[in-house]
Amino acid sequence: WILFIPLFFTFGFRIYPGNMRWDISTSAPKLWLRFCQTPQIGTNDLPEEDTLYNQSLDFNGAISSIINDYNSVSWSYLRLADARIDSDYAAQGNQRTIDICFEPPGGLAGGLAQPVFEGHQIIGCHIKIGLTVLGSAKAFVAAVTHEIGHCVGFDHPQETTQAIMSYYAQGIYRLQMDDKMGLTYLYPTSPANGVEESTMGL
Repeated sequence: WILFIPLFFTFGFRIYPGNMRWDISTSAPKLWLRFCQTPQIGTNDLPEEDTLYNQSLDFNGAISSIINDYNSVSWSYLRLADARIDSDYAAQGNQRTIDICFEPPGGLAGGLAQPVFEGHQIIGCHIKIGLTVLGSAKAFVAAVTHEIGHCVGFDHPQETTQAIMSYYAQGIYRLQMDDKMGLTYLYPTSPANGVEESTMGL
């Protein structure tokens, strides 16, 4: 049985059981973010290594940076867009929209994502982001990035700290390598990029 122990450490990212994902493709790769409100964000406490460090930061700038973070994963065809400004939304947004509202999510959570499933596909998602995160740009970016991760198909990995989706991540506020691997697995630009290879924990 000792030989099977490494199998518990071979996977990092976690996706919803059954490989739940959106019905998107390389020819129609967009999911749209739609907002109930556009609240003010407090202190820009993003660290020096962040592209938005020491800048005057508003809601639109923070959301744009989150969208760019997801869209910069070159081996994934998934593309996020802002429904307020993207011209394709009116014609293509049906069953491809992530709704984000800023209101108490309940419990102790800073945010809550509730994907809507139809069979083995995600057809919608509703996010509630707690008002407490609005005082800090870093907390805001972390919460929104994490909850969008649930909406695109991610669950919580339990054995890594190198993921925005991890319960154990400390100080992480942007997508990490583990998250990017998950995007590539679910939405690969090439089928070969979506094949998971066992590394026996190495």
